[in-house]
Amino acid sequence: APSPTPSKTPTPDLSGTLGISLVAMETNLGTIVVDGERSRAVYVFAADPPGRSTCTGSCNSLWPPLLTEGFPQAGEGIRAELLGYITRREGGFQVTYDNQPLYGYAGDLNPGSTLGHGVGGNWSAIRPDGRPR
Repeated sequence: APSPTPSKTPTPDLSGTLGISLVAMETNLGTIVVDGERSRAVYVFAADPPGRSTCTGSCNSLWPPLLTEGFPQAGEGIRAELLGYITRREGGFQVTYDNQPLYGYAGDLNPGSTLGHGVGGNWSAIRPDGRPR
């Protein structure tokens, strides 16, 4: 007899809770999306397929995922319809923008810093329209 197909665990609905906010900020790269609390740039990883994070394990020590405990909020200059989140395999909810998982960069120590942009040719700051910088 054929074995049953495993069911995919649904992503929990966070719509009733407020999460991290993102805002648009003018930087040396032009206007980019930043974490609204610390004003740090957020990045997308070129190797990530839409809606899935492939930066796990030791990758996360340099590129920590942008996590939220509630539905991400659109601050100044951010398109609310592009905000979302995914459930990470390790647990937690990672913010997405235009279905792209978002990360911080451990080297960005100051507000508005964009040192992670272009690292290894795989990491890009993101514009408010959802396109990589």
